[in-house]
Amino acid sequence: MKSNIKAIMKKAVIFALVFVMAITFDAADAFAASKKPKKIYVTPTKKTLTVGKKVKIKVKTVKPKKASKSVKYKSSNKKIATVSSKGVVTAKKAGKTTITVTSKKNKKAKAKVKITVKAKPKKITPKPTPTPTPKPTKPKKAIVIYFARGENIEDAEEVYNKLASGNPESGYVNEGQTPIDAMTSASVLKDSTGKITGNNGLLAEWIAGALNTKTYSIRTKSLYPKTKKETQTIVQDQEMAMGIAPDVEECTEDLSQYDVVYLGFPNWYGQPPRALYTFMKENNLDGKTIVPFSSCDQIKAGGYGFGDAINVLKAKLPNSVVMGEEDGKLLTRKMVPDAKEEVEEWVAEVSKKVETAKADPLKTVAGQKEAATKLLGQTLSKEEIAEKVGKYNNMTVDVNGCTHGVSSVRFFYNGFTIYCRAAKDANDNVIQNQYTLISID
Repeated sequence: MKSNIKAIMKKAVIFALVFVMAITFDAADAFAASKKPKKIYVTPTKKTLTVGKKVKIKVKTVKPKKASKSVKYKSSNKKIATVSSKGVVTAKKAGKTTITVTSKKNKKAKAKVKITVKAKPKKITPKPTPTPTPKPTKPKKAIVIYFARGENIEDAEEVYNKLASGNPESGYVNEGQTPIDAMTSASVLKDSTGKITGNNGLLAEWIAGALNTKTYSIRTKSLYPKTKKETQTIVQDQEMAMGIAPDVEECTEDLSQYDVVYLGFPNWYGQPPRALYTFMKENNLDGKTIVPFSSCDQIKAGGYGFGDAINVLKAKLPNSVVMGEEDGKLLTRKMVPDAKEEVEEWVAEVSKKVETAKADPLKTVAGQKEAATKLLGQTLSKEEIAEKVGKYNNMTVDVNGCTHGVSSVRFFYNGFTIYCRAAKDANDNVIQNQYTLISID
């Protein structure tokens, strides 16, 4: 019983000691918290804000360490920035102000925070990019160049007089007694100024009038004989059979200033006169648009029409855009005398096509050849070749003499040929309508 009483007494003493110590410590803390700080340190000490933004000022430490951290805040200019009782600074207006942090226990213990406020950046609404005013397209300048046999034969005046009188020795006359040279389909006649010319010279005069531009006549240095038979002999035996092209007079026009050439000529056995070959060789027509026109004997079956002339022009002018038969003007010799109005209407129509025509590499022979070169080694169908290179003039397949039964295939273009072999599958069977491009000549 005595031992129990002693134990209880011991516990009571321990409890009392703990209680007294707790009270002592709390009192010490309370005393420290109420102690006056001598210095206050805050964060941040300076800050730049944009109008509308906020920042909170915190008491980092005080001296002495156990001193009170209780403070109050004051802004030197509330119009620039305000500060709450918890130290939250709110930027109001562009400018500068100072937030003073003062100890509640010691008015002499202070810290200052410099606040700089910047205005909100102005929202810059991007100005819409003005649509550039398209520069007016400069009309393409044109010239009319032609070859007329009537301006390139001996004794042209004599021939004209004979034909005008109905004398059949040098040719024929039509129903209206218009002088006509049957071999060339180029009449020997006079233009509006009285100059001896031919059908194509007359057409050139009307075209130039509609375009308000110049004409230029291609002249050979040596004149052709005045008689039909002798001229035929020279054209067939020398120019066509032997490939001889006559010399022509040097061009007196500065062709570099022209974008479009209306090119007129008679049809001599399905081709342009060889004098035109010489002219195209000696004069730079690169980059120009060539618009062909011609008179012929007949347009229907049995007549030459343009014949192979368009293909010849394309081959001889690989860097020029040669407009096709559908855009050129073709008239029979009998139609020419009464065709002025028709020609003027054609000029109005085709000149619009010339002005709006877009550059297309496949419209020139050089562009087609370059496109074909890029396809070497590839296997394509006929349709794909025509799409990538341009429409070809002819295609041939030669199975004779080819090894392993592989056909030699040729696609003919103006001035060059694509050589192919028929493609085969893994079993060495020919694949229909598939050709591997192997070379260009």
